[in-house]
Amino acid sequence: IAWSRDGQLLAATAGKKALLWTATDAKPAGEYEAPAALSGVAFNGDKTRLLTAGADGRARVWDLAAKREAMAFLH
Repeated sequence: IAWSRDGQLLAATAGKKALLWTATDAKPAGEYEAPAALSGVAFNGDKTRLLTAGADGRARVWDLAAKREAMAFLH
């Protein structure tokens, strides 16, 4: 589980998904699916990207505005 720096978004992992909610009203704010189970999640400083760590040994960077994976690399 991770909070954005400004406290406006909450992210959590559930299986292969990273899920986002708004903190003020708990409405869904995004859903991102990886090919393998996720074990960690973090926001960058300005809430434009989300980083996930997967059981497949890859870290993925998700572009929140484009709602897609921006890059992946081995961790």
